[in-house]
Amino acid sequence: MLILSGKHGLLNTQTPIHFYNYLLKADDVDEHAEKVAEQLRGFGIKEIAFFTRSTERDPNISPYLDCMAKAADSLSLKINFIQIT
Repeated sequence: MLILSGKHGLLNTQTPIHFYNYLLKADDVDEHAEKVAEQLRGFGIKEIAFFTRSTERDPNISPYLDCMAKAADSLSLKINFIQIT
């Protein structure tokens, strides 16, 4: 399991980080997607199941979804977006 951070990219559940208050913005998606793609490659990920809230419930999630879609596309990885309630 990995967590997508708007600041750090992909983090495993054991990675300690300092508190930060940052939401990924649409303008940052392309650059962040490149970082995430590098991380996916480094982790050896072959397929992604991305658990997310709906954009109706949390409109701030859209850049994160775009970022993961672009990162996966750049590596030709299959990605499944799974909405949780």
